[in-house]
Amino acid sequence: MADRPGVGFVDLPAQYADVEEEIVAAIADLVHRGAFVGGPVVADFEARLADYVGVRFAVGCSDGTSSLMLSLLAEGMRAGDVAIIPANTYVATANAVIQAGGSVAVVDCDPQTYLIDLNQLADALAGGAKFILPVHLYGNPCPMAELTALADRFGAKIVEDNAQAIGASVAGRRTGSFGLAAGVSFYPTKNLGSFGQGGAVLTSDQKLADTVRMYVEQGQGADRHHHDVVGYNARLHAIQACVLGKLLGKLDGFNAARLRAADWYARQLPAERIQKRTEGATHVYHLLEFRCHSSEHRQKVADALKAAGIGFGYHYPVPVHKQAAYPELNGLSFPVAERLADTLISLPMHPCLTEQQVQAVCDVVLGT
Repeated sequence: MADRPGVGFVDLPAQYADVEEEIVAAIADLVHRGAFVGGPVVADFEARLADYVGVRFAVGCSDGTSSLMLSLLAEGMRAGDVAIIPANTYVATANAVIQAGGSVAVVDCDPQTYLIDLNQLADALAGGAKFILPVHLYGNPCPMAELTALADRFGAKIVEDNAQAIGASVAGRRTGSFGLAAGVSFYPTKNLGSFGQGGAVLTSDQKLADTVRMYVEQGQGADRHHHDVVGYNARLHAIQACVLGKLLGKLDGFNAARLRAADWYARQLPAERIQKRTEGATHVYHLLEFRCHSSEHRQKVADALKAAGIGFGYHYPVPVHKQAAYPELNGLSFPVAERLADTLISLPMHPCLTEQQVQAVCDVVLGT
């Protein structure tokens, strides 16, 4: 292995190489016009994003966490309202609920898809939760037909955490279009990433979209200088919208390349050790997770990857209910999520991976 070149966990420069000049020229135009906040660049990107996902509205905002928080606020979350989230998610999902004034209820995840466990979700909904935040984790869509049926049965509202799954679909329908609203992240390493922070709220509800836009603009409504609620300074900057607008047209190609790389991995790695794709859905592989036999095995894999110059990561080694920020959850146990937290390791995944690089990664992993 020593004679093989390393493999980066991500490779953003290579990913953007063929569109770099176009992006730089577009940003230079913004600089020359001094158009840094709002304006036609943001409006154009929002319209194109909404059309891509299949919703009526997209409202740009500062980041992915804010997109979820603003969605919940606009949908009427109040103090005491409970939102159900999966135990296997990034802490931002929980943070958004708390920032919107709600309370978090956690359920375990499916041991094969790593997504929210629908059986446990039904039990939790019986307790009167008003919101569900299904997380399309690692780019794998939740089974939305079954989840929507549960939400309808119990009168709960769905706000999709689509931070990692832009471009994914279930039965031909894009994730982010199933709930009353959805949050998207444009963090640089996401499948559609900006050159900094960014996010968007997706919805087909005009009132919700207008309310989100009000919150984004410091609570300012249709009348300038009139602030109807205590809002936030949470705009999507024009430069980020400019970058995202240039990359949106390449997203399907990026996702297809990720899926191709995932298929290369799947030919080498044991099927039971990688995330099972949701039936009838298109996974977009924001992350490629390998499940080790134990935490000790994971450390051996990590050491071997590091020695070979291969990038890797952990998503997520400390579940939400084990975080010090959530003492009220610390006494709870979610065995599946806890096992995944101890054993998952994220392998290189980006659109520019070659089959030879994937083979090199798999050789190291299978050799431990």
